[in-house]
Amino acid sequence: MKPYKTIALVGVVFALTIGMLGANGLLATPFVIANTATSTINGDTPLKGHVTLVVSDTEGKIKAYRQMDNLVVSVGETCTGSRLFGDDTTTPKCSGGLFDFIAIGTSTQAEATGDTALLAQILTRQQDTTKVLNNSTGTGATSVIATTFTATGNAAVAESGLFDASSGNHMFARKLISPVVNVVSGDQLTITWTITTGS
Repeated sequence: MKPYKTIALVGVVFALTIGMLGANGLLATPFVIANTATSTINGDTPLKGHVTLVVSDTEGKIKAYRQMDNLVVSVGETCTGSRLFGDDTTTPKCSGGLFDFIAIGTSTQAEATGDTALLAQILTRQQDTTKVLNNSTGTGATSVIATTFTATGNAAVAESGLFDASSGNHMFARKLISPVVNVVSGDQLTITWTITTGS
């Protein structure tokens, strides 16, 4: 018998033997390759964000529309845990109000988890004028936070952030707006943040 036929025959016999032992319950553990899964909350990312931006001119005509997913930064994640479970040892301290102040800026630098503020903020942060919480039905709870800015001059809006105060303090999330949105004095720029908690 040729060597490669002998090797093939031994392989078949081994496979049949293992199969019979497993079928008869003689092996304590079935002979399988197991996959290791990473545990997550509700099987998905705990916090997800989505940003919608609409620009209208003085006559109410829509000039630009953008929608994109945002990045929850490290400080935002830390403060979420701190405020939920009461840990005051975080640095920086996470005491503050709700994350319901929206800011816009002109920096085109990509967002990063280490960001703590917008890189080139324009205008003053505005507290939300719309706030809606939709209960979870097994697919995550959503918080919708929105406000409208009025442009006071020409600008290329390229970033937005969600904060817990009108100045300073903590940024929850930042999003690069690409392509940039050009506004002129009098334009209305409405930004809506939708944060989903759960899957």
